[in-house]
Amino acid sequence: MGFLVLPIMVVLFFIGLGMQMDQLAQAVTGAGKAGQMMNAAMVASQRMQTYGAACLDEATKNPGTISQNLPLTTLPVGAVIPQGAVCMTTPAAGGARNVYAFAASKPGEAAQLMTDTQGSEAWYRVPAVGQGVMVATGQTVAIPATVPAGDLLEWVQITP
Repeated sequence: MGFLVLPIMVVLFFIGLGMQMDQLAQAVTGAGKAGQMMNAAMVASQRMQTYGAACLDEATKNPGTISQNLPLTTLPVGAVIPQGAVCMTTPAAGGARNVYAFAASKPGEAAQLMTDTQGSEAWYRVPAVGQGVMVATGQTVAIPATVPAGDLLEWVQITP
């Protein structure tokens, strides 16, 4: 009977070694399901930030332009526009303009935006048409009804 103990111990040793190697592999940044989800949120956040900055830049280059879909001419080389992204400008009080950049939100993107932008109050999530909730504070505001529910929105007011 003693001859069965050694093979069982060897099998258990290699099972334990395999489990430990799997844990070490999962501990690497970006590994495993959680790491893949974090990477996807980070990429979506960076794309949205780039798009928002390009939208604001385009609106600043075209003073007084009011558009439901302002075409962007200055995106960094290799930049990928978020799917369904829209750059929109509307008139505001005192001759100012509202600049909206919005696209469909991805899981974890809003939280990553708060980390990347150090809690910028320009970012809103859109739980319902016509309603925006500031990601940083939770404050609810009215937004244009053309922004679809489920989108992530950057809203900046500029003059002229």
